Amino acid sequence: MNIRICVLTCLTLLSFQCAGAPFRFADVDDKSLGLWEGTRPVLVYNHGVISKADVAADRARSSYIHPIYGLDGEVLTDDFPKDHFHHRGLFWSWPHVKVGDKQTDLWMLKGIRHEFGRWLSRDAGEKSAVLGVQNGWFIGERKVVDEQVWLRVLPATAEGQALDVELVWIPIDEPLTLRGAPDKSYGGLTLRFAPHKGKPVITTSEGVTPKDLTVTRLPWADLSAQFDGANAMSGATIFVDPAHPDYPPEWLTRHYGVLCVGWPGVEEQTFQPGEPIRCRYRVWIHRGVPDSAKLKSVEADYKKQIEGAPPLSAQTLKAKLESDRVTVNIDGELFTEYLFRDDEKYPFFYPVNGPRTGRSVTEKRLENYPHHSSLFFGCDYVNDGNYWQEGLERGRIVSKSVKVLRDSGHEIAFEQHSVWERPGAEAPFDDIRKIRVSAPSRDLRYIDFEIKLTARIKVRIKKTNHSLFTARMAPELAVVNGGQLRIANGDANEKGTFGQTSPWADYRGMHHGETEGVAILCHPSSRWFPAPWFTRDYGLMSPTPLYWLENGFVEFEPGETIELQYRVLVHAGNPGAREIQSEFESWAR
Repeated sequence: MNIRICVLTCLTLLSFQCAGAPFRFADVDDKSLGLWEGTRPVLVYNHGVISKADVAADRARSSYIHPIYGLDGEVLTDDFPKDHFHHRGLFWSWPHVKVGDKQTDLWMLKGIRHEFGRWLSRDAGEKSAVLGVQNGWFIGERKVVDEQVWLRVLPATAEGQALDVELVWIPIDEPLTLRGAPDKSYGGLTLRFAPHKGKPVITTSEGVTPKDLTVTRLPWADLSAQFDGANAMSGATIFVDPAHPDYPPEWLTRHYGVLCVGWPGVEEQTFQPGEPIRCRYRVWIHRGVPDSAKLKSVEADYKKQIEGAPPLSAQTLKAKLESDRVTVNIDGELFTEYLFRDDEKYPFFYPVNGPRTGRSVTEKRLENYPHHSSLFFGCDYVNDGNYWQEGLERGRIVSKSVKVLRDSGHEIAFEQHSVWERPGAEAPFDDIRKIRVSAPSRDLRYIDFEIKLTARIKVRIKKTNHSLFTARMAPELAVVNGGQLRIANGDANEKGTFGQTSPWADYRGMHHGETEGVAILCHPSSRWFPAPWFTRDYGLMSPTPLYWLENGFVEFEPGETIELQYRVLVHAGNPGAREIQSEFESWAR
């Protein structure tokens, strides 16, 4: 590791004059990936297991950041310090990690370890560099926790450079319990600083702190020192995202060179399988010794930047409007097409590709149900017209115009105006749809579907199971083929869900070697919320009240509107009910 640091440091001869140059990633060796801004090294992410000749083999660790460089090329972090061999640059671990009933120690690497999985992103340009990494926590050969690490580095300025860190952990099969060290609270995101001259200055939101702190709640803390080989003082601050669990969290600081965000602290917290744990931070690398007022100003800027901003894991989308479809790509790969051809019964989405397999989790035109078209909206028995089953002469939802409102970025959006038409009959409805698509992570996509139906004449809809928003799943995901269907109260499959009201339903199963699925969430502002669900084990789910009408029909006067909102989650992995409920609650606010 020392040889690699020397090689990287040699590239700092031009140092800060290269600020503003494009970022680039390059392998340092087969275990480490470096990031440069121009010719100035910024950091190294160690994805392989790093060991040291004179240190016990059980202190070898992967998945941490070292070195982190200051603005003038000085090394800010330490690796294998003699007083604590397990301190490794910028790292994240806990001394008390319980998986199910098994107690382990990720801090001292007893019974559990990190293991690199795959790169999710290695995007570098002039405005930023983003690194995404999929890791796992392993007990023996068993993966017990999915981990995603997201890093974003912004261009250096004369004052400093921002390194944003986003960490996501998801327990897989058993509950995960985390706890910091008793009386000290260490365990969590930890920054071990490099050797230095004299006593460092530690500054918090309360001012300069001459004493070490334990179990102290703070929004941020800074350590500045004259590091070995440097001619002046420099340092780094860790700012905690206000959306962080238990904000502000407990901290531990040490003047020998440690800042530790001690979350969850001395009190243990347990997370259920599929329940995500998300933590975001900013590490601000700077010259000199900024005072508390300056750091509060930097904190305020950070808060402004992250308020309402998508997570670092959010992907880039692009929408293309053609004469009969809107095509949506995510990071250059097809996610879905919204089809409205002249020979179709109604507009619908197909394919709806799974995040991992890239193959559609929905299906259309199956032999027994040719009128099921993937993800769609329609209705039968509307003034004796049929806007659901095959036969265009029985009724069609005809697209009149489509306008793309946002064609690229972290979200795309478009709007469609349609009319429900039938030969020889007056049109019952005007149909306005607003559709937004986003991808907040590599394993999750959103389709937000808002529809407003306005009655053009008096409309009567008779009792029907063929109605409203519907998903027809790919055969592999159907209950009859080993899939699973659940609603919010935990009831499962057609027997437990048919006719039950619920704010959401989720269909999932093994899909070409991966667990993928679809959840439909219904917004509380929608008419008939919460609607009963029409479900089938062969692979269909639809939130609709129209099969359970008390009088056998429902009527709408001219000008009356029906407004409905849905969010479709297209997911990979195995998100639990708590996670889907959390998605619903966050969206429904």
